[in-house]
Amino acid sequence: MMVNVNGHLTLPVPLGRGLRQGDPISPILFNLALEPLIRAVNDSQRIQGFLPPSLSLPTIRGPLYGPSSFQPIKVLAYADDLLIFLCNAADFAEVQRSIQHYNQASNAKMNFDKTVAFSISGIPHLHWLPALASYGITKWHDRCSDEPLTYLGYPLMQSTVHRRLFQGRLIAKITRACDIYKQRNLSVRGRATVLNTLILATLSHVLSVSWISLQTLQVIRRICREFLLFRVFPPVSFNILQLPLKKGSLGILDPPSQQQALQFRWLTPLIQQHHHPTIVFQWIGAHLASIAPVVLYDHRLPFLTFDFLFDSATVFSALNNTSDLPTAIPLSYSLSLPLSAVVQWTSEFSLQEQKSFDTVLVQDAFELVVGLSCLRPKTLPSDRPNLTVGRTRLCLPNLPACEQRLQGSGALDSFCKYLIADALDIGSERITPKYFRTHRQKKLLQSIPTRSPVHTKSTMLWSFFWKLKIPLAIRTPWYRLLQNKFPCAATIHKVVSDLCNSSCRLCTPRLITEHVDHFFFLCPPKRLVWEQIWLHFFGHPMITHEVYKAIHLLIFPHQRLSLILNESIIACTILGIWKAHWRFIFDEVPFDPIRVFQNILSLVGPFRSNALSSLV
Repeated sequence: MMVNVNGHLTLPVPLGRGLRQGDPISPILFNLALEPLIRAVNDSQRIQGFLPPSLSLPTIRGPLYGPSSFQPIKVLAYADDLLIFLCNAADFAEVQRSIQHYNQASNAKMNFDKTVAFSISGIPHLHWLPALASYGITKWHDRCSDEPLTYLGYPLMQSTVHRRLFQGRLIAKITRACDIYKQRNLSVRGRATVLNTLILATLSHVLSVSWISLQTLQVIRRICREFLLFRVFPPVSFNILQLPLKKGSLGILDPPSQQQALQFRWLTPLIQQHHHPTIVFQWIGAHLASIAPVVLYDHRLPFLTFDFLFDSATVFSALNNTSDLPTAIPLSYSLSLPLSAVVQWTSEFSLQEQKSFDTVLVQDAFELVVGLSCLRPKTLPSDRPNLTVGRTRLCLPNLPACEQRLQGSGALDSFCKYLIADALDIGSERITPKYFRTHRQKKLLQSIPTRSPVHTKSTMLWSFFWKLKIPLAIRTPWYRLLQNKFPCAATIHKVVSDLCNSSCRLCTPRLITEHVDHFFFLCPPKRLVWEQIWLHFFGHPMITHEVYKAIHLLIFPHQRLSLILNESIIACTILGIWKAHWRFIFDEVPFDPIRVFQNILSLVGPFRSNALSSLV
């Protein structure tokens, strides 16, 4: 075999039986090698495997629905990892015989040292231990184990102790990663990239399958905020940091919204396969139908925020907006609305009493009079013989639309579609995971004051700022300036009045307030620096308004030579003044305009060299 390297074939390489580590054909060969064993276990009539229980729910009298028979699950495989389901000791013995035959035929050997047996229900089964030990399997896991079992990176949490231990380890892992990257000189943009792509990568893997409590996610959010705003004071609101870059933010992932979107991403293919015979689809369908407060024309609806779908304001808005609605609302949907959304409450009912009716439907309290086309209150409890109270809401199992609730509908009901119009993709009319991101961004924008730079500065300005070719050391201070969170004396005094006064220390003994503009170019020593920069690079005396536009509006003046970008000159000047100012504050190094000007020229030097080398 010869290898093609950059268009040139290498010398012939003799082929053996092994593969190099990392060879991309390895997973395919694993699948082919394990296929005989998997088929032997699946096709064996003597192995019962795992047969799922009935779909009857504890809150409903009788089964909600169910096919005549289920196919048992016997084995699941991922590369060389096998998950074999056993019902009794006879299953275990038959599986061992299949493994022995496979070992003899393939010259392979099953590694029982890494094999772990666990109870699906979490209930301890001590009678399994002797049979497992006879084959060298000594690891057993159930809800009494000290820690959760991890399979393919996902924890199998079977008790509260397991969940607490796993979530505690996850928090510790993220905290440790943040502490490591805090020590590196990263800009806010660099920290955001590290956080989204490296630190939260582990969290993203877990969130797609495992459930993590909101309290734990809030702790993780706080850790992420502390990492981003490390040594940044006054801090930028974390709500702003979660917005996209074009809004003047960093696009930080929100763990709770990420959990919703990731789990919705993996559940959507299952709940959209209409009339699908798989166990997972039928279980999910039964569960969603049992907890939904309205008839489900689409099984994806419960994954959207409850307030967005079923609160009274949304329903009333939909009913009052007749321009985009059909002339007749389906009767089944009208009767399935929450009772609290269609009644007019008086002042004698408290808000808590009103919310208590969110779990009661219109059809629970009223009946339709067909001849008069009106609703009549129900008076006798016997009108609802099949009504049972669940943990959080009422369930009606014998609805005419029961089959439709379970199997879904190819097209959304028009009224239901109006309620979730913002969540639907225009082309496919499918609810996509990006809904959670856009819905979250809308809420964030509503919570941010209108005077914030997020609203007052244009998206073009923010997009241009992130593309500037400037030193990384000045990107964070300049970003804080644009966000009105720059640490000048006036701002710090406003936040913590005991820390310092609002006067400029360079202008002492005169009491002049140090605001942002005074910090950078209105203070006399710093103004001298700008005057020298303007004459050196732009060839004319400094104009204060031009400096203001360059710093705040990113409108840069024209220069005599075009070798160096204007943005690089302004950024290096800001950086030089920034460093000299804090050396004066903390180290008591005098602010010398001549020395600061020379330091700025040295900062501009690499940009000049890069420009000259690009011309060669």
